[in-house]
Amino acid sequence: MLWWYYQNKWRKSREQYAEQAQRGTIATIASCEAHFFVARIYDTLSRGYERLCDTLEDANAVFDLELPAVCPWLIIAGQQLRESVEKGAQHSLKSGKDYERGVEDGTVHAAVKGRRALWQGEGGVHKDRWAFWELRLESRQSEGLLESAQVKYALEAMK
Repeated sequence: MLWWYYQNKWRKSREQYAEQAQRGTIATIASCEAHFFVARIYDTLSRGYERLCDTLEDANAVFDLELPAVCPWLIIAGQQLRESVEKGAQHSLKSGKDYERGVEDGTVHAAVKGRRALWQGEGGVHKDRWAFWELRLESRQSEGLLESAQVKYALEAMK
């Protein structure tokens, strides 16, 4: 929930998060969540997937702020995230289509209309969605939106 709150703040007021220290804080929060998951202190697996979805499937993502938070998740917990996908673990991650249906039938707030719209597949966690995230991250790297070392390590962790 904290992530979603801040994500909406920085997507609306990007200039307030222009300083490197503020961006570092965002990345540190995500890194801590990933470390908690790997150390089995707190099960934050769904949060890791949420970070990936909210950043790599959303056309409104602020990549210079959000990718530095996604990459540590992949670097720190990428193996566990990938293994969960490969095992076919069940997660209730919504897709763009799920949000659209929810808005149409009134089961979710209209504010989420268009959320995760870049992913047109089904919800949940599966190999097709993982491959989509990998392609999106590769495209961000080719556009030079992040320092290449961080993206390189994140992509390696996805393999």
